[in-house]
Amino acid sequence: MNKQEYLTNLRETSAYPKYRLVVTILTVLAYIGCGGFAIVSLIALFNGEPVTGIGGLIIAAIAAFVFIPFHRDVMNMGSDIADSLLDRNVKDGRGGGGAV
Repeated sequence: MNKQEYLTNLRETSAYPKYRLVVTILTVLAYIGCGGFAIVSLIALFNGEPVTGIGGLIIAAIAAFVFIPFHRDVMNMGSDIADSLLDRNVKDGRGGGGAV
């Protein structure tokens, strides 16, 4: 099994499905906000404010293509790490619970 298959399997059988759902919802809301910001920037551009409009469109594009995907990946990485540690501990026989 290669790394991508392992990661896909890990995410499908996650011990933290609610956290992953929250990450997805926050990502969708961020994209909606980014789209709204881009629309407001277009309105400003067509209302005779070219600096504000173009600046806003550039910021919206950077947010949509850099910041939001990066933030989503970092948040998913935390639960991936926790899931892989749990997976390893169960395979090593250390995942039975009890005191540490």
